[in-house]
Amino acid sequence: MLDFPENIESLPIVQSGWKASDFPPSEPERWLHVLSEQEIDLLGKLADKCLSITPAATIDDLILSLDAIEIVYEDDLRCSEFDKVLNHIVQTKVVHGQGFVVYRGLPVHLWSKAKTATAFLLLSWTIGPLRKQNKKAHVLGHVINLGLSSSNPNVRVYQTSERQTFHTDAADVVLLLCLQPALEGGVSSLVSTDALYNELLRRSPDLLRILLNPLPYDRRGEQGPGELPYLNVSVLSVSDDEHATAFYQRQYIDSTQRLPEAPRLSELSVRALNAFDEICNSKEMQFSTVLQPGDVQIVHNYSTLHDRSAFVDDPVSKRHLLRAWVSPSYGIELPKTHLFSLHGVAKVGNRGGLPVPGVDPVAVYEVRKIEEEVRSDEAYAADLKWGLAT
Repeated sequence: MLDFPENIESLPIVQSGWKASDFPPSEPERWLHVLSEQEIDLLGKLADKCLSITPAATIDDLILSLDAIEIVYEDDLRCSEFDKVLNHIVQTKVVHGQGFVVYRGLPVHLWSKAKTATAFLLLSWTIGPLRKQNKKAHVLGHVINLGLSSSNPNVRVYQTSERQTFHTDAADVVLLLCLQPALEGGVSSLVSTDALYNELLRRSPDLLRILLNPLPYDRRGEQGPGELPYLNVSVLSVSDDEHATAFYQRQYIDSTQRLPEAPRLSELSVRALNAFDEICNSKEMQFSTVLQPGDVQIVHNYSTLHDRSAFVDDPVSKRHLLRAWVSPSYGIELPKTHLFSLHGVAKVGNRGGLPVPGVDPVAVYEVRKIEEEVRSDEAYAADLKWGLAT
């Protein structure tokens, strides 16, 4: 177990970060990369190649072959011009820069679901190894309303239509491909962790001090063998290069209080969390956009918090995003206070995700298979019991 200081007497200074005004509508080139016809053609052809060497039985089972994707990446993408451009953008703008970009233009309405998902994983794999996202070892996530409620402690918020609130994911970089936007809502918003830290330091240094020490964090039923159902991890930390890093999902901190063995949240801790949320929710802190079909949002989790507003689905086509978590070789060195969030594995290029020992990673490309799995899961059964599932 790490030895966290009970009090932090001198609060460190971090870089300035950014605010909404730093990204005027007249300058989309600061955050947007529009895929060229050549880039789209390359991804399409390589996705077709992957599918051509995937056993038919695997495709029929609504699963992609990660072996085929790795083979095609090694043979056709590694060290290619596409690889060099993508990783230059992600390294300089996402990981060691502003914390996010959007790649625009994948023809998701022209390609099959299998081809689209394969192209997305090829793009993701080019940045770094795929990380497992849940206890089923899925490396291709489906962000879609499954009729569940986060009131159930075994449900994760991305499976609902609720607002997610500002949070980070459990990996260096998260990629989200928009397949279908919502009928209403579903706005994507981002906040700079550095700017958030500095604002909290200006307003309430005593509350900032609370967030630099560990608080309980609910694993939502995704803990590994022998692990507690909660983490002890600081909301904010400061890296050696004077940047603030975050590990946060407010609902998951609050829900630890159902666990008798978890530490109790003090009144001061709740005030600190409320101050954190208040700053995140300030419009002047946020960069917001509605992702279009074919947009791939690429976000650095440790320097940027992201949020999704509540939404209403189209009765015919639900809001649907694909998600990948990756660990690039050029990731930042993290403070030791983040080791708990990484299950003790801090090696750059091979960290993040959830530990699922003995279970091979799997990429399910068709959401109906996910829905079938959820309906057979205890979490869904509990929601039925509580009258929360639809």
